[in-house]
Amino acid sequence: MCRYLWPKGADLHSHIAGATYAEKLISYSTGQGFCVDTNLFVAQQGTGCNPYYSLDKLPGDSKTENQVIDAWSMRNFNYNNGIGHDHFFATFSKFRALAKPTNPGYPYILAEIINRAGYQNVSYLELMDTFDGSAAGDLGSKLGWDSDFDRMYEKVMASGAMPGIVNTVYQNVTNNTAKARQLMYCGTTRPQLGCYVTVNYLYQVLRAQAPERVFTQFVLGFETSKQVDQVVGFNLVQAEDNPIALRDYTLQMQMIQFLRTKYPGTKISLHAGELTAQLASPTDRSFHIWSAVKVAGANRIGHGVDVTQEGLYQSLLQVMAANKIMVEINLTSNQSILGVDKTTHPLPTYLFYGVPTALSTDDEGVLRTNLTAQYVKAAQDYGLSYDVLKEMSRNSIEYSFARGSSLWESIGTTRYQIINSPCANEYAANATPGANCQRFLNENNKAALEWELEKKFKNFEAQVWKN
Repeated sequence: MCRYLWPKGADLHSHIAGATYAEKLISYSTGQGFCVDTNLFVAQQGTGCNPYYSLDKLPGDSKTENQVIDAWSMRNFNYNNGIGHDHFFATFSKFRALAKPTNPGYPYILAEIINRAGYQNVSYLELMDTFDGSAAGDLGSKLGWDSDFDRMYEKVMASGAMPGIVNTVYQNVTNNTAKARQLMYCGTTRPQLGCYVTVNYLYQVLRAQAPERVFTQFVLGFETSKQVDQVVGFNLVQAEDNPIALRDYTLQMQMIQFLRTKYPGTKISLHAGELTAQLASPTDRSFHIWSAVKVAGANRIGHGVDVTQEGLYQSLLQVMAANKIMVEINLTSNQSILGVDKTTHPLPTYLFYGVPTALSTDDEGVLRTNLTAQYVKAAQDYGLSYDVLKEMSRNSIEYSFARGSSLWESIGTTRYQIINSPCANEYAANATPGANCQRFLNENNKAALEWELEKKFKNFEAQVWKN
């Protein structure tokens, strides 16, 4: 039980569709007319649906249900036949119809994910999804591509469609979150643990699409970060080794660079460097992280496993350390999908160069893992000390996109030593802060989360000493 009590701060790299467990997803789809074909196990709905393979019947058909769960996750995957990359990315098209924000089961997915975090003593989540469906991409297809970014941007904004799409994101985020909180009995006398987890969202852009679709999604990512309180940034998704993603990688970084001039201050985390020699050429593995950092101005990097293949990677690591560009470390994901294990993962390299890191899950349902398992794996595989793990937990809040100022002042390389004014004269783990400090915490969500994390560490350490 001790490992669950360990204060884990935040999970900053979690895809909603991939975070739900397949067997749960089946149960959330009861009565909606979904079925699966027994060749590819793709969930479908409508006149072509064979009632014999209805999802409603799966709990009574253990053989088919187990086949579906294996097809929708990494459970029982045979790694002796190679890395899990292809099977992993194929799962999403099989169950995506069940995990759309407009699906009635979506609030149940959110409640599952948030409650799981609460049970593990996680304080904060940044959950990713494409909350508009395909509306922004479809707008891009309708408008067509213009390689002049200024003209393309003006065309998108002049279309008049963007406010409606932003409103769709707002409605999907707000309504689903409210329904999830109802399912967790928040605000009642018997709230579930998820009620104590703060949740924000990242809009995710589908990178393996035509430039006009990607550009318009980027615009939506910037717009929603600006207009929707719970959307605190955006990210790129889909396989980085997809042929279109590889072909357009530099172009996409340049799109972000251009749009940053229109929306200064927007927070961005980018999947970058999720590549190996089996998936991409040496050329493609030589610049993706650098371009995400130096061209797109990413605030965080997701994965970053091929960093030592980048040109002048030592200089890149020094830049990341100096500019506090955190790396979201996904240990189980990297091993399962890419075959990058403790002998080849660059986590020790990031730590050596002083690059901030934090542990995250990526797709805990598909991967059959959780954030607790990531801390256990980090401790066992890399021999990380208590102090290093504690710093990673603190990093997960400090480098989150939660609104407001940090609790901590940063001086040089020293972290988590000096508390920000007006809480400077207070002990961060105090049960009750003073009036001025409380006002600061009320106005700055990030600082409030960090204050609560320090209280959790105080309680955890006292209990460990006691036992």
